Amino acid sequence: MVNNVFKDQSLRGRIKTAFNFMGALVLIVALVGNISTIRLSGNIDTLSNNSLPSLVGLWKVNEGQTQIESSERALLVAGLTAPERQAELERIKKAWNQIDEGFKQYEATPRTECDSL
Repeated sequence: MVNNVFKDQSLRGRIKTAFNFMGALVLIVALVGNISTIRLSGNIDTLSNNSLPSLVGLWKVNEGQTQIESSERALLVAGLTAPERQAELERIKKAWNQIDEGFKQYEATPRTECDSL
C-alpha cells in the first residue's frame, strides 16, 4: 500500500527531503538553461560570422544593380549633355565594381551545414 511518503518521517527528514527535491529542480533548470545558452551562442556565432557578411555582400550586389538600372534610364533621356552622359557611364562603372566587390565578399564567407534552430 502506498501511503504518504512523508507520513513516517520526522519534521527534520521532511525538510531535508523537500530541500533535496528543490535542489534537484534548480539543478535541472540550470542545466537546461546552460544547454540552451550554449546552443544560442553557436547560432549567434554562425549568424555573425557566416550569414551576416554574405548578406552584406548580396546587399552590395543589389545596390549596384539598382544604380545601374537608374543610370541606364538616365542615359535614355534625349536631352543629356556629354558631361552628364559621361557621369552616368562613370556611375555604371562604379556600380559594376561594387557588384564585383559584393560577389567577392559573398564567396569569401565560410559555409556551414544548415542546422535546425
